Amino acid sequence: MHRKKSLGHRVVCDLMEPLFGSGRGVTTDNYFTFVPTAEFLLKKKIIMTGTLRVKKPDIPVMMETAKGRELLSSKFIFLDNIAVVSYVPKINKTV
Repeated sequence: MHRKKSLGHRVVCDLMEPLFGSGRGVTTDNYFTFVPTAEFLLKKKIIMTGTLRVKKPDIPVMMETAKGRELLSSKFIFLDNIAVVSYVPKINKTV
C-alpha cells in the first residue's frame, strides 16, 4: 500500500474507531479520502464523505475531464454502496 494512502487510512480509522457502529459520518479532504477507506468505514457503520483528486486510481477516467461538459453540471457514478459525484463549477474545471 502506498505510504500516503496507508497513513491517511490509518489516521481516519484511528480517529473514528470509538464511533464504530454508531451510524455517524466523517468528512475528509483529498489527502484522507480513499475508496478502500470508505468501504472499510461503511462496514463499521460509518458514512464517509470526502473530496477525491481526479487522478486517483479509484476514479473512473470519464470523471476526470470537464472538457465538453456543461457548466454547473454534475455526473454521478455508483460503485456498489459508494457514490462518486463530479461537478463542473467553472469552465474546464471539475470538482
